[in-house]
Amino acid sequence: MSFLYISKIWRITPMDDIKIRKAVVDDIKTIVLLLQKLDMFNYPDIDGETALRRVLNNNNAIWLVAVKDAGVVGSVRGCWDGSRAIVHQLAIDKKYHHQGIGKLLVDSIIQEFARLNIPTVSVTTTEKNRAFFEKRGFSKTEVFLMLKSLDT
Repeated sequence: MSFLYISKIWRITPMDDIKIRKAVVDDIKTIVLLLQKLDMFNYPDIDGETALRRVLNNNNAIWLVAVKDAGVVGSVRGCWDGSRAIVHQLAIDKKYHHQGIGKLLVDSIIQEFARLNIPTVSVTTTEKNRAFFEKRGFSKTEVFLMLKSLDT
C-alpha cells in the first residue's frame, strides 16, 4: 500500500491496525507516561506537558503519533527552520517494538518534511539506535548534540 499525505485526521498505512495521525492535546499525558516508561523523560522542561503543549502550537513542528486499538503506542516529533529539519524524538511502547511502528513513524515524518521541500533531515539518536536510523538512510556525521539549560 502506498503512503499518502497525512491529513488532519488519519493516514493510511501498510499495517491495517496501525494509524498515523498528527498529535493532539489529548495525547500529551499518554506521551509523557510513555517517555517515563521508556526512561526517556530526562528533561521535563523539554518533554513535560507544558513543553509538549508548546510543540503543538509551533507551526514549525511536526508531531505524529501511532495509534493501535484506539490507544497511542508511539510518537515522533521534529521541526524545521525553513532549510533543514531534525527529528528530535522517537518513542515506541516496548510492547510494540520490532513491529515496524518506528519505521512507519520515521518514514511518515520524513515524508512530511519532503512535502515541505526540506532538502535534508537530521536525527538526534543514541549509539544503541544508530543502526535503526542507518537503515532509514541516515548517516553518522561529526556533529554531536550539546545542551544548555536556560533556567530563569
